Amino acid sequence: MIVLAGILGACILFTTFLPLIVPPVSPELQAFAVMPFDSSLQDPPGYAERNMYTRPGKNTPALQPFDPNGLPAEEWVRMGLSPRQAEVLKNYEARTGGFRKAEDLQKCFVISGKFYDRIAPFIRIRKTGAKVTENAGVAGPSEPHTDLNTADTTELKRLPGIGSTLALRIVRFRERLGGFHSVAQLRDVYGLKEETYLAIEKYLWTSPVKLRQVSVNYAGYEDWLQLPYIDKKTARNIVNYREKNGFFRRLEELGEKGLVNAETYSKCLPYLLL
Repeated sequence: MIVLAGILGACILFTTFLPLIVPPVSPELQAFAVMPFDSSLQDPPGYAERNMYTRPGKNTPALQPFDPNGLPAEEWVRMGLSPRQAEVLKNYEARTGGFRKAEDLQKCFVISGKFYDRIAPFIRIRKTGAKVTENAGVAGPSEPHTDLNTADTTELKRLPGIGSTLALRIVRFRERLGGFHSVAQLRDVYGLKEETYLAIEKYLWTSPVKLRQVSVNYAGYEDWLQLPYIDKKTARNIVNYREKNGFFRRLEELGEKGLVNAETYSKCLPYLLL
């Protein structure tokens, strides 16, 4: 009983003199006190996700699912490419006949890995069996009937605006190339006007052929000149660079090292191999 009375007395003394030993917390410090969690302040469901993915920064426009085939250049610029890069990409699309899978975009050297990683989740390529163009819906024959890879001069002259001279140039251009991979390559035939191309494009197609390719690591000066897109100066620069620096590791180095410009690179790409 004596011990119990002593403990009780000590408790009474402690509670009596504690305010004198420990000063009360000031109003300023109370602002930093740990308070019980108020559930009314909790973010609503999905708030964090919405703010992370649908509120891009000023220089990062929100992306929506899109088909890169036929996408206008201004849309590529809106997504982050420069006008020049967008132009190169559109030229590449025309030369290659379009993108069959998302990874095809990476073959154009103006598409950086960082840019591709950002847009890849939104790429939706329609598998319609036909190339999608910006002029889709324009009336025209349902079945193109002239194969650029097999047509002779007689057949080509049946096309509107194509006479003997242009027909011969088309055949010679095809022979030098080793085959067309895209109808759009007709634009590169000397003397063929844009209005003529637009008038005959709907009648043309290209059958699958094994393109004659140039090895960037083994081709000599004369081999490079087989490509109508490569002039003598460019051929000499490529060969000299390789002899001085060794083999190319990637085809993209031709553009990255300034040996060919972006337009020439996109035209030559289907005809190149390491």
